[in-house]
Amino acid sequence: MTDRLPPHDAEAEASFIGCLLAGEAEYLNAALAEASGGLFYDLRHQTIYQAVESLISEGKPVCVATVKQRLKAEGKLEGVGGLAYLDECYNASPSPSLWFHFLEIIRQKARLRKLSAACASIASQVHEAQDADDLIASAERAILAVRGEDVRGEASMADLVSEATQAIE
Repeated sequence: MTDRLPPHDAEAEASFIGCLLAGEAEYLNAALAEASGGLFYDLRHQTIYQAVESLISEGKPVCVATVKQRLKAEGKLEGVGGLAYLDECYNASPSPSLWFHFLEIIRQKARLRKLSAACASIASQVHEAQDADDLIASAERAILAVRGEDVRGEASMADLVSEATQAIE
């Protein structure tokens, strides 16, 4: 057993949140279209991200003050570190235009966490597996799911030819 934390980059997460807190519509909308709360390792960042999303969905402006008010109204402000932590995130971002850089780091770390979980699941099944080929097939599906590829079972040649023909047409 290891006492290492799962892969994450707290600075990249805080900087990405800082990009959102800048409230610049062009970057804010693009960043929200590409991100999701589940990408964050730090629960504080997930909570702040959800507050930003809810403000946007209500057509309200996003800035440190409005996010602070939202979190306070939901009783979550102290849980994220208060106004001091919101300011820290805001100051961690050199420019809101760099949101994509921080998001890519966050995505990579999220994928590594998923890969770690998939590997742990596979490892836990090794001693109970009855059929190695079934476990290998299951492991392959789990790994491909981390990559985000569409994972399907075996398909017949007729199904594959039919799909290819439809795609060509």
